[in-house]
Amino acid sequence: MPLDAVAAVRPAHHPILPERGLATDVVADVLLVQDRVEQDRSRYPADPRCGHYLGYLEDRPDQVVAALRSVTAADGAALVHCAAGKDRTGVVVALALTAVGVRPQDVVADYAATGERLDGLVERLRRSPTYAADITSRPAKEHRPRAQTMTAFLEQVRARYGGVTRWLTGHGFGREDLDRLHARLRRP
Repeated sequence: MPLDAVAAVRPAHHPILPERGLATDVVADVLLVQDRVEQDRSRYPADPRCGHYLGYLEDRPDQVVAALRSVTAADGAALVHCAAGKDRTGVVVALALTAVGVRPQDVVADYAATGERLDGLVERLRRSPTYAADITSRPAKEHRPRAQTMTAFLEQVRARYGGVTRWLTGHGFGREDLDRLHARLRRP
């Protein structure tokens, strides 16, 4: 049963990528646009995927912050997801975990663990009209989360913005929000 059919589930849509076309969150369209690829490469030439993640913070900070607020506002458990659960999800979860004091190596390990379940997801996305072009346009290994990418992302957030907490507070996710997030994600 799809989650949106469950009465107790309150969906919250926070498009971290700019939306295009008739559908929302069309990753294949956005990722294939050459200027987007060049922006990703220019943001962080050593790892364009890291540059892509930095783009979430630069292009859609309001949506990133709104996603974290949805986590803090959830009555019960909060599920953060995207198409494959590694890129947009990985960044939002990494920001949340880092903001509440989880060690960087543990955040990176959590992100990399996504690869353990990725084959089935990629196969499903390959059959999707929305994602098939993107999935089939690149070798399978390019869809795998790499620990080095998340390590670079967290290092770049520190170097460019003074760290996750400073980036969040600079975009309106203040001390009270951070306290609520901490209360939701950490045991007392």
